[in-house]
Amino acid sequence: MATGEITEGSSSSPELPKIFSFQSLEGITNNFSRIFCKDPFGPVYKGTLPDTDKEIAVKKLEQSAEIPPEDFENKVQSVYELKHENIVELIGFCNQTLQITTERAQSNRWLQFG
Repeated sequence: MATGEITEGSSSSPELPKIFSFQSLEGITNNFSRIFCKDPFGPVYKGTLPDTDKEIAVKKLEQSAEIPPEDFENKVQSVYELKHENIVELIGFCNQTLQITTERAQSNRWLQFG
């Protein structure tokens, strides 16, 4: 999965996760002020997609948990392809300045990513 120009919600194919800009995630999470919980890999924030008003979870990986960009993108792609009722749906990511994943919010079910 190649990265390049980071465009809010962009994806070159329906088989690929959306790429979010860091700035768009700041807006979606109200400047990362709506913390939902903290897991071993970093804090998880509540967010709302502006185009659909759907609630999402935005996980910001701790710097100590950061992995090389190519490995991160491969993990994102692998998780994105997982489809199961007990796994929240990964909708996108940002690796512009930090490694961040975005998932659909589902009543108290959060993806353990790492």
